[in-house]
Amino acid sequence: MFCTLGYVNSRRVYQAYYETHQLHNVSRSSIARIGSLQACFIFSGGLIGAPLFHRYGGKHWSMFLFLFIFFMTSLCREFYQFMLAQGILGGLANGYTMAPSMAATRLTGSSIGGVILPIALNRMLNNTNLGFGWSDRVVAFIVTGILIPACIPIKARLPPRKSQFLLPSASKDAQYSLLVTCYCTSDRLGRLNILCAPGISSGILTLCWQRVQGNSGIIMFTAIYGFCPGAMISGSSVSLASCSKDPKNIGTFMGMGIAFGGVAALIGPPISGALYDQYENLDQVSTFYGVVCLFGGILVLLTKIVAGYAILSKT
Repeated sequence: MFCTLGYVNSRRVYQAYYETHQLHNVSRSSIARIGSLQACFIFSGGLIGAPLFHRYGGKHWSMFLFLFIFFMTSLCREFYQFMLAQGILGGLANGYTMAPSMAATRLTGSSIGGVILPIALNRMLNNTNLGFGWSDRVVAFIVTGILIPACIPIKARLPPRKSQFLLPSASKDAQYSLLVTCYCTSDRLGRLNILCAPGISSGILTLCWQRVQGNSGIIMFTAIYGFCPGAMISGSSVSLASCSKDPKNIGTFMGMGIAFGGVAALIGPPISGALYDQYENLDQVSTFYGVVCLFGGILVLLTKIVAGYAILSKT
């Protein structure tokens, strides 16, 4: 998770660099499509990644594919090249790696990777003479040092088994359908109950961001806001897994559920880029995301109602 979500969190650094260097003649909303396409394939890649992990166990070829995208991205110069290398291939490689990891280790390393990789990449791009190519390759070397120790102990306890790639019957479960829509759940204090608060809190904080001023205010906002999306994302695997009646289908349920997050990741950044290009102001962008987060929190409550649980029940 350090490598996958750490790499995803670095896309803002990439976008800021592209806007002033290789893709300076391309609009912000178009550049944002690189990251949104990558995020879409990362989440929807679980449709294939989770079932493949169940069928064939842990394979190390995904690590080499993951490193391959860094070296290909370092050679890119045109917009379509970034779309192919970083958007499509990068998303698929990350998706296959992330989906099984969510079932095993959850998101324990994502927060560390989300801090280290963006800062390291930003420093190398803007404060050194390495340039884009070697900065990207240095990140690849860092990722290599993390993935090799992670792959060595992977051993299958059970023989590989064949399972379905998709379970159409899952869509008949109202609880599962709403869970994958809002993508917000937790397990300890009631997987639906506790994550209604982070969803609504994320929306309120995003709307309040417009009035945050000064470095101290930004740092405080970032520290508080980081807990809310983290709670929503980290709890998703617990709730999606609980929807499966057969343990053998947990990976498939999770892959299908995570794929719905790919749709939001695909359309969200281009919309924000278009809003910023039109208004030249981030207030409209934060308003859009704030309303979407509030809507997601409300969907958590609807999930409980449709599933037949009391609103205040520990579920």
